[in-house]
Amino acid sequence: MDASTRPTILLLPGLTGTSKESYILHMIHLSEELGYRCVVFNNRGMAGENLLTPRTYCCANTEDLETVIHHVHSLYPSAPFLAAGVSMGGMLLLNYLGKIGPKTPLKAAATFSVGWNIFACSESLEKPLNWLLFNYYLTTCLQSSVNKHRHMFVKLIDMDHVMKLFQ
Repeated sequence: MDASTRPTILLLPGLTGTSKESYILHMIHLSEELGYRCVVFNNRGMAGENLLTPRTYCCANTEDLETVIHHVHSLYPSAPFLAAGVSMGGMLLLNYLGKIGPKTPLKAAATFSVGWNIFACSESLEKPLNWLLFNYYLTTCLQSSVNKHRHMFVKLIDMDHVMKLFQ
């Protein structure tokens, strides 16, 4: 397949996910079998990277995603460009598409396990079984991430107060 026209798919992991997650690695494997070029969007401070500024990520802020999409598209402007987001990655992708609309270079997008009603999702995650299956893991990963980058925020906010949220 001609590299300049080989389809490219951008994968967006969930809240605490990275390019190293088994579900993302599985998506990469299947996409490559189909002949796609894969790019994974790792959020700021994730996948072992340090934060360079006192700013983290959130699904409402699409600036980093816009930058990545623009960059990848500029590398392969003749290639079909698609994206797929899982959970929070899907929320981020949908927010980006809502903001950019038809101006996006993406030819297609798919989202999986997106929480349409964030308040209902939060309430559901607090139920005993979901807390054990999902919320405990997500909370532990978030707490680890906050601890890792604590030094970036300590002069701006009361980090001890923030850490109490995880108790």
